[in-house]
Amino acid sequence: MSEIEAIQSEALQDVAPVKHDAVIQQVALSVCIPTYNRARYLDNLLAELVSQIGELKFSYELLIGDNCSTDATEEVVGRYQDKLNIRYFRRPSNLGSAENLNQLYRSAQGKYVLYHADDDLPILAEINNNIDIFERNPGVDVIFAPWFIHDLPTRQDVTAFYRQDDNYLIEQHDYAKLLALVLSHHLFPEIYLARREVMDRIYFSAPEHAFYAFVHAAEMLGSSAVYFSKTPFYRSVSRYFADETRAQAGNEEVKHAWDRYRGGLEYLFGKFAHTLPAAERPEWLNAINQFVLARMKVALRLRTHEGGNWIDNYYIANRVRALGEVSDLPAPYDLYRVNAAFEYLTKLDPFKPEPPKYATLRRAPLQVFHHAHGFAETEFLVLDDDAAIPHHTIVVTPIPMDIAVPAGREVRFVSELETLAKFP
Repeated sequence: MSEIEAIQSEALQDVAPVKHDAVIQQVALSVCIPTYNRARYLDNLLAELVSQIGELKFSYELLIGDNCSTDATEEVVGRYQDKLNIRYFRRPSNLGSAENLNQLYRSAQGKYVLYHADDDLPILAEINNNIDIFERNPGVDVIFAPWFIHDLPTRQDVTAFYRQDDNYLIEQHDYAKLLALVLSHHLFPEIYLARREVMDRIYFSAPEHAFYAFVHAAEMLGSSAVYFSKTPFYRSVSRYFADETRAQAGNEEVKHAWDRYRGGLEYLFGKFAHTLPAAERPEWLNAINQFVLARMKVALRLRTHEGGNWIDNYYIANRVRALGEVSDLPAPYDLYRVNAAFEYLTKLDPFKPEPPKYATLRRAPLQVFHHAHGFAETEFLVLDDDAAIPHHTIVVTPIPMDIAVPAGREVRFVSELETLAKFP
């Protein structure tokens, strides 16, 4: 497919640099920072900005949208009011993250806007360069870029979240080129600078069944040209404090969001699919499938490393196998089957409200379940006498066996063979 296989870069206008010593009547940059009960992180972000803000060559405002926090957020903001140009919005109730950000965008007075998480860091020198690009190119309304994953205690950029081989200009309504760029580079248009008026034209919702960044990029392209810079201007902090352990939102999302990725890509495809000959549509759909498959394999690798949720992991592995990639699973397919079957066993609750006990027979030792990750943490009685099976017990055998239930006792027999058959 020519669009997917051959994305060409396009240079923006190369004119004299913008002079920054001119009097600016309007604030140049509005940095929009939504927050909720994150006082510790916000405090550190603002402290970092105090030390770095002199690198920004343009006038600015920091808009902080406090979504009705119950911690010390208001006090933290108060300590920086005389050190940074802050406009603080304390919401009377929690509006939800999407509406909190929308209200910040609508309140922004800058010529350009930047969403900024309360626990990340900007690269101000590159923000300067991007504002220069806007100033030289009035037809471009949005600049997307990759971002660094950053370890703050060591001040190290660990990696870029994704990489581009060049800069790309995409003209208004060229949805095919946008989708081709996303698919060919596994690009996520989440970090961007935009002209303020873009926020008036578009309502930034969080769709339930489509990844918001693909949807938003499509909507932006409907109103102007957009530019994809290969140079990051943003750092997503993976570790803020030396003593912390926390899950990264991006990592958590990738573990379950592949179908939303598909929804966003198909939404973008729908912007131009009706213009294509029928013979070209399958190639685009296959490329979307391959993108989603790659994200599913990333998700399964993360989930396998963490352990747990094995039934869910089995379903993901089954889908990867169905798409022809069983040899590329992060673990043997049977590992997912065995762990899912054992998790199913431990979720059985046949004697409610009494919790079950588990037992095996010495004369019929288990053949499979002792390989399951959670087996060692589950107590199994080993019985020498069938008549001694305790009340409220699940007896696990390798194959179905004809065993008499002791009189007056609630007992359930489960075989490895039958349980594994539920996870083919």
